[in-house]
Amino acid sequence: MYTKKKKIVITVAVIVILVITVVYFSIGGILVNAKRLGEISGYYTGINLREDGTEIRKDDEDSDVFDYNSCYDLIISSEKKPYLDVYDSEAANPGVRGWIIGLNDNTVTLWLNPLETDFGFVPFTGNSIIPIYKFEYELKQNKIVLSHDGKEIPFRKI
Repeated sequence: MYTKKKKIVITVAVIVILVITVVYFSIGGILVNAKRLGEISGYYTGINLREDGTEIRKDDEDSDVFDYNSCYDLIISSEKKPYLDVYDSEAANPGVRGWIIGLNDNTVTLWLNPLETDFGFVPFTGNSIIPIYKFEYELKQNKIVLSHDGKEIPFRKI
């Protein structure tokens, strides 16, 4: 049974969480390096790798696939509210999608969209109660490698 005092405490807690969220999103733009966001934004597709780490191209007859990543697609958007989206395009499954609230030379921080995120998405599983997710990334010419907890997926810009 909720007492009047409990209702007030719950209402105040919800208001505080909403205010913190609004402030967090407001300062999020400050934490995003706009120049870097412009460099990495675009559409990418996953790259299949052999065991030695070399890329398997579509015209290769060699089928010793070590990491099957071509099912993954990546979108990094530099819109007014920038976002990052990794998904399994072959199965049409959601992966990780969130608004970019922080970006520097090697880390992108997301505020996850719970309606478009599969929290068991492999290889980037997240079991945090807080909807903030960090990827490390490395940019090389037209390629980007996203990694989290030692797991990584290489992508090529298309």
